[in-house]
Amino acid sequence: MMKVECKVRVQDVSKPFKTNRGLRQGDALSCTLFNLALEKVMRDSGINLKGTIYTRSIQVMAYADDIIIIGRTQNEAVEAFTRIKNAAENIGLLINIQKTKYMPAISRIQQNNLEVQHETIEKVGEFCYLGSLVDYKNNTSKETKKKEYAWLPLVFWLGPSTKSEKYVNRE
Repeated sequence: MMKVECKVRVQDVSKPFKTNRGLRQGDALSCTLFNLALEKVMRDSGINLKGTIYTRSIQVMAYADDIIIIGRTQNEAVEAFTRIKNAAENIGLLINIQKTKYMPAISRIQQNNLEVQHETIEKVGEFCYLGSLVDYKNNTSKETKKKEYAWLPLVFWLGPSTKSEKYVNRE
């Protein structure tokens, strides 16, 4: 957040002071404050958030600062991104273009990167969203392996109890 003025209340309200950095991760209020700001951005963008991609041409999914824009066409996704970016900038939020990625849902799209408002968005074949790997083929094998490897240390730590028939699924 930019150009933010804060006040602290301990008995009386302090004099205003400027902040030079955004919300700190891990702060108790960070997530709540960011979600309030993001809610305003989404409303001000004018994008219809009701329904799914099956009934609309655009779907936006957001959790804290992770946002996915799904569009039936590249132009619709770019338009939604531009509207969200402009609404965010109006309240002092900046989108980190280096962390912004573009993934076409089909492999036949030849374009390497995407140009939006004179900025380049990197094309990727997969990305991580809320801790899960997503790819354009909807291939879950890498994600399954990742979960299996995360589980292995626990299996060794638990030892014999994991070998019990009670916990093993033989399907």
